[in-house]
Amino acid sequence: MKTIETDHPAPMRETPSFPLRLMNSIPAIFPRRFLLCSGLLLLASWNVAISQEATPADPAALPVLKVETMATPIVTSRKFNAALAPNPRGGWTYVAEFMNYRSTNKPKHNVDLGNGRHYVAYDDLTQRPEAEWLVADLQAGAYKIVKWPGFHVGNIDSCRVLAENGRIFFSVDYAHIYYYDPAEDTVKPLGRVKDDLVQLRFFYRLLLGPDGMIYGSSQSTNGRTTLIRINPDTLEYRLYENVGLEGRHKDLTYGYTLAVDPPWMYVAVGQDNWELFAVNADTGEMKCLKDSQDAKRRISVNQDQDFCMGVIEDPQHVEKFWLMDGQAYPLEANQPPPGALISKKKYARVAWKNTKPMEISNPPELDPEHPVEIDGRGEGVIRWRPAGSTGEFASLKFAVKNTEPVRIESLLPLPDGSLLGNGYSYNGFFRWFPATGKVDYFGKHGPDEAVSFFGEGKAWICGYPNTVLYDYDPSQPWTSKANSPLGADVNPKMIGYFGQTVTEAHHCRYLQAPGNGRIYICGHRERWSTGTGLGYYEIASGTKFGLGQAYKEIEPSGFLALPKAGRLILSCESRNQESASLIVFDFNLKEVDRLTLKPGLKNTGAIFNAETDAHFLGCHENPESKNWTFYRYDLPSKKIVKSVDLPCAVEVFRRSEDGSFWAELSDGRLARLNPETLELRMLGRLERGVGHPIWLGKTLYGSHGGELVRVNGGNLLP
Repeated sequence: MKTIETDHPAPMRETPSFPLRLMNSIPAIFPRRFLLCSGLLLLASWNVAISQEATPADPAALPVLKVETMATPIVTSRKFNAALAPNPRGGWTYVAEFMNYRSTNKPKHNVDLGNGRHYVAYDDLTQRPEAEWLVADLQAGAYKIVKWPGFHVGNIDSCRVLAENGRIFFSVDYAHIYYYDPAEDTVKPLGRVKDDLVQLRFFYRLLLGPDGMIYGSSQSTNGRTTLIRINPDTLEYRLYENVGLEGRHKDLTYGYTLAVDPPWMYVAVGQDNWELFAVNADTGEMKCLKDSQDAKRRISVNQDQDFCMGVIEDPQHVEKFWLMDGQAYPLEANQPPPGALISKKKYARVAWKNTKPMEISNPPELDPEHPVEIDGRGEGVIRWRPAGSTGEFASLKFAVKNTEPVRIESLLPLPDGSLLGNGYSYNGFFRWFPATGKVDYFGKHGPDEAVSFFGEGKAWICGYPNTVLYDYDPSQPWTSKANSPLGADVNPKMIGYFGQTVTEAHHCRYLQAPGNGRIYICGHRERWSTGTGLGYYEIASGTKFGLGQAYKEIEPSGFLALPKAGRLILSCESRNQESASLIVFDFNLKEVDRLTLKPGLKNTGAIFNAETDAHFLGCHENPESKNWTFYRYDLPSKKIVKSVDLPCAVEVFRRSEDGSFWAELSDGRLARLNPETLELRMLGRLERGVGHPIWLGKTLYGSHGGELVRVNGGNLLP
């Protein structure tokens, strides 16, 4: 049976707010990030007034502007997750999934496994190629590639778990469980355990229980979570559905932390307001032990070898309690828990009828200095040595077939005329030198969804996860690796995480550097919270400052700095209120004003700098009329001084040499923009979309998918 399923939020990501949704709908033309740099301003708006005198009604009447490929910086296949398992030959096997992520909103069909279970596969492998699973016997120096449908494993450690019989269980998108079986030395699907994506997208946590069973908790979009218990021997499983209070949450919800003291499972449910549920894995009994309706308070659970514990915390208070026998007991100072420790208990363990336990301790060491990556030829190397060894690392070379160019997420001009960019999905950074065509690729590296700019003498890079911030000195060699720790003396240097406990944002949306020695961060919350996160990094003192739980009621739509006015402007989408406002801050992030654009407007849209700090430009959608309003705002008088209704989307950017404004329309037209009159003068029609447009001298560069491109042979200007 063939089906087309709605592309609900992918694992570990939330549906973007409106401007990013629009950018995602026009991927070849619009970047996912807006750049602000010294001497060159790359801005994003959504529409600009089109002068009827200057703009032909038919784009086809315009001359075609050639868009030529200059380089393809990153060609690879991404490693999503990997694990080690013992094999029957007395050695260890390295198992990893390689694929490049694409939209899951493609036609699919079910494949029967012949045992009452099924998995899902894509109809057209050109739209969504198969994932390649590497199964490599390290001691033997041999490997094989096993192909399964192109659904990815969650790329965090909690999305895999090693069972006592050597089977590795993987949480795979679309509610699948896959597993590596050492007896057969291959990867197979256990099946799709739930056909309702709203109720179960994938398992965010998998863990090995003290009874030898596998337990998991899901990411869902129905406001609750689903738990699972898997018998690793028989492969039987049981789901525990709709865990959480009905009606408390909507949209994205996590079973974010999970602890197990059989038969009881304890899970923290939520994303904003949180609940702690106890679920009996034998009887299915569910009960809510704790309920936090304060959006500033978070509930979590944890587990060690002796007990399970719950925590409720906010910036001013921490409450801890024991979790035993389906109950929560206050944690008294210096007092032991009221029941038997987990390590002292006797559990009904897995019977091991079909398989046998294996020695799963002391896995080999993988070389931390050379993580497994796929190069442009599709080749990779696993470097390893036995546990406890201090000798040389052995090498096992392998190859995959499904490599492809990696979509470029950001481009940043550097002082020497080169461009710094990154590839999506943690595929790392590159530096391109247009004068020679040279590309330096620095290997797999975060962050994902990078926002970057040049200021204060360095390139600053911020992104997902947990709003991590780096600084990069382009005059020095790139020495950082994907696993370089916080505080390492490398370039770029990780400054730190600005998410939890600071801005509370998980994704960086905008960066600003108004020249006061601070880097301002505006981000989108996810997973542990919702809404907007704001903060800054003070370079000289190393201070990390954030507004914490403030502004949870709005989503960020735009953020800009007006240095001479000493103001920051936040544009937003209201989550709970009737109308959204532009929020004005001073440079200490103290709110000083709110500007109403239009009564009832729920999203104030994109905003960007004008030619003076007394004004800024903006545009917002008019849902009732399905068009856009573009406006010029005068901050001193607090009023719109010019506005027009618009029919189409546009990206606006600036040429640093003369300060001119330029625009690329969503229908492919390229124009020069007068920011005072909002008039466009058309140059021509691009033969294909150009993302991240950047002027270097008289030449316009940009990206198209995974390609670096040049417009019109560099002959746009006289």
